[in-house]
Amino acid sequence: MTAAKTNSLSAEDIKTRLSTLTAEELNSLRDTYDVRWRTSWLRSTGWLNVILGGLTLWLGLTCPCGFTVPKLIQALAGGLIVGQSVWAIMLPSTAGFLRFALVFLGAGIWNLLLALSEGFAGGAFLVGLLGVAQLRWANL
Repeated sequence: MTAAKTNSLSAEDIKTRLSTLTAEELNSLRDTYDVRWRTSWLRSTGWLNVILGGLTLWLGLTCPCGFTVPKLIQALAGGLIVGQSVWAIMLPSTAGFLRFALVFLGAGIWNLLLALSEGFAGGAFLVGLLGVAQLRWANL
């Protein structure tokens, strides 16, 4: 029976390897970290964003005040959020990260404007809170 090969490095080995990297290799390492962080972030928060987008869609379709054009736009924005979130979960990329932020920025501003136009009364308060959450997820 043979011993399993280990790939562990000591702290000194890591320090030595990092100190010998060229500027180009360090930049490549930083870029790799950024891509992996964005990928991890998109996947870990994607499901919450699907839920928030679904809530936006639901609020746009089930308004007790009747069917209006702003509510239709809100429902479309919710559908866009759900679609973009699922896309980002399945194929995370830097471009997906930026699209995701833009979708939530637009939806958050829209929901805050809807809540403001209705005086934050009744369900409009919930729409306003959703807008704040969407702006947060757009990294603002």
